[in-house]
Amino acid sequence: EATGYMWPLIKGTEVVGGLMLLTGVWVPLGLVVLAPVTVNIMLWNTQLDPSGLPVAGAVLGLHLLLAWAHRDAFRPLFRLG
Repeated sequence: EATGYMWPLIKGTEVVGGLMLLTGVWVPLGLVVLAPVTVNIMLWNTQLDPSGLPVAGAVLGLHLLLAWAHRDAFRPLFRLG
């Protein structure tokens, strides 16, 4: 909070990543940008606020579903050599 840039950076990242998904432009990049946000949502709800777990699970499920639909774009990331 003292730096003044963290919340605008986080919210800007969420908005830009979300727009990539909603517009269909650079969806794999949007998924990569939003992956840390999705992980944080899951960790927050599993560790600190279990009441939000159904929504967190839905967010993770949709993220994984989109990642699976665009798996060919991610294939080079997991190639050895």
